[in-house]
Order: sequence, then structure tokens, then C-alpha cells
Amino acid sequence: MTNKNPGVLYVMQEQDFLTGVPSDNVKIGIVKSPRVPAQRLPEHQTGNSRRLIIAREYPSSAVSQAEALIHARLSTKRLIQEWFISEDEDKSKAFQGEIELALREAAELADLKDEVEKLKRRETKGKTRKARDWELEAMVELADYLCSIRALEIQQAATKKELADASKNAFGIEMVAHWTFTPPSRTFKEDRLKTLDPKTHSSLLREQVSGSLKLDLPPLSAPTKLEFPEELENLCSEAVLLARTEHHEQLHYKYLQDEAAISHLKTLAEAIRLRLAISMGGYERVTDVGSWVRKPKEGLVSGYRDQLKANEPKLYEACLSLGNPSRGFEVTKFRSYPHLER
Repeated sequence: MTNKNPGVLYVMQEQDFLTGVPSDNVKIGIVKSPRVPAQRLPEHQTGNSRRLIIAREYPSSAVSQAEALIHARLSTKRLIQEWFISEDEDKSKAFQGEIELALREAAELADLKDEVEKLKRRETKGKTRKARDWELEAMVELADYLCSIRALEIQQAATKKELADASKNAFGIEMVAHWTFTPPSRTFKEDRLKTLDPKTHSSLLREQVSGSLKLDLPPLSAPTKLEFPEELENLCSEAVLLARTEHHEQLHYKYLQDEAAISHLKTLAEAIRLRLAISMGGYERVTDVGSWVRKPKEGLVSGYRDQLKANEPKLYEACLSLGNPSRGFEVTKFRSYPHLER
């Protein structure tokens, strides 16, 4: 398995069919190799009353990760879904700096993750060593990033709680946030397979080496948890939304700003964590940095559920069990408030 995902990230532009005047709306999306953006264009043109053109293409070795990064960082510029509001007159340069940075970071993270995946299966033989100076400095930097991330997460959770408290007697706030309730669904239970048919369960087991890295970092406080209304299912069924106010918009905008900042910091922190993991290599322990824990264990083969469903459908059905309902409070990931930018 590799963390690389080649493809092209594209910027799509809208133009008036009659005048050719472009709108401020651009779409930032991806196609995975071997597809190209030109093949995607007709799919989006259907149902769109404006002419669409591909304004810019950016090849990437980790295109899905790059798209996730740029979408998170442009949260306050998002109009809806993958459409963003750009103030650049030349739309081919829309968000160029942000996109190029996301592309570089995504490619770097994919390379580092591939190296770390190989290390997870490497024997340590109990070796230890002292930390190098740069590793100790990296640990301090990583701890600072993680503390900053957690402070933003706590702030973001407080904003979310304020929006949730405002929505406690309604489904949510128009175009800002809403409650979610998913009824319990049938899920596959591995322990049921082991009980019903131990022989089949055993045949799907393979010995694997599991590796995990634990860094010597200080514990962090947890963000505030939401309290769900007792009548949540009814609120979601009725779907009555509160009218959005300027205060709600300000809270929403603040939440999205934190989303962008967290994305930046998490990328920097992840790169440091991965470099430390690679530096530790085959050592089991590096003093004042962390430890690798690698041990063989038996695990079910990849794709075992699909195999079982195809080959023994009755047994597969017998292993399904009703799970628990899912509850949540979702802050809308798209909405622009241009007046808050000024």
C-alpha cells in the first residue's frame, strides 16, 4: 500500500454564456489518474447555466490529500461544496499560493508516510539510543504545535457548543449548523463470526506485524463535549430551522477560521512526527523522544467481509447485528459571509 494518489487538481471557472464575463466563483476539484480535467468538464457543465472552463491544472502525486488540505484552508471562502469565491481578476491564479503550498505539503507527507509504513514492520531487537540534538528540538517544536492545535480545538468546540445551545429546541440554524441522527444499522461483528464458525474465522487469519509509535509528549486537555437534546430524533424528523442572525454568522465564521488554522498546524505537526519516526528507525527506544512498539499478531485478511459475503452469504448475514444510533451536531462546511471579511 502507498499513500501516494496521483492525479490532477484543477481550478474551474464560470463565464456568462453570452458576454463571456467571468463570475467570482471557481471550483477546486480533482481527477485521479488516468483521467484528466477535460473529461470532468462536461459532467459539471450539465445543469450549469454558465459556461465552464478549466482555468488551471496542477499535477500531484498525492492529489486527494492536497484537495483535503486546500478545502480546509479555504473554509471561509467556500460558497458551497467545492465552489469558492475568488477576488483574483485572473481566475487561473485563483488561490495559487495556497494551492501550491498544499500540493507541496501533501506530496511531502505522502513520501514520509510511505517510509514510516515500512518501519512499522522492521525488527527493533530491543535497541535503544540517546536522542540527537535536532530530535530534542523537534520534540519541543512538536509539543508547541500540538498545544496550539488543542487550544484552537477547545476554542472551536466552545463555538460549536454555543451554536448547539442556540439550537436545543430546533433542528438547527439556517445555513449554519444542524443536529444529525442516524438510526441504528446492521453492522458486521467479527466476534460473532468467531462464535458461529471458528473454522472459517481461523482460515481468514494471517500473522501480521503491527507497529505503533508513542512519542514522549505531555498530555493535553480534552475539548468540551456536546450535550444532545432528549428529543433529538424528533428534532431531526421535523427539520425546523431557526432564522440565521448576524451573531450566528459571526460564530460560524469564527468556527471556519479555526478550521483553516488547525489544518495548517496539523500538517506541520504531522511532518515533524513522521520525521521523528523515520529517525528512530530500527531503535525500540530513543531517550526523551519515544518508543516503537512492534509485535506480531494474528489479524483477519484484508477484504475478508467481501470474501465472506460472496462465498458464504448466509453466514455473512448471521454475523450482522443491529448497532447503535449515531448522533451529532454538524457545522456547515460551506458558507461565505463577505461582509465579515472587511
